[in-house]
Amino acid sequence: MEAIEIEAIESPNHTAQPSEQSNEGTTLLRTCFNGLNALSGVGILSIPYALSEGGWLSLILLLIVAVLC
Repeated sequence: MEAIEIEAIESPNHTAQPSEQSNEGTTLLRTCFNGLNALSGVGILSIPYALSEGGWLSLILLLIVAVLC
């Protein structure tokens, strides 16, 4: 088998630009928000499966919990 070499074509007009992100990192508030956002997404995606397994009773219980919280 022949080895195929692929060379990167560099344009003289294309230069690497520094990213606009700072080196400060994220804040605790933003980290907590991202964690809660991920947990909420998992919860929302799992509701159809939970309702199909639990039936109408689980839907009623879910609505009661939603009203209380």
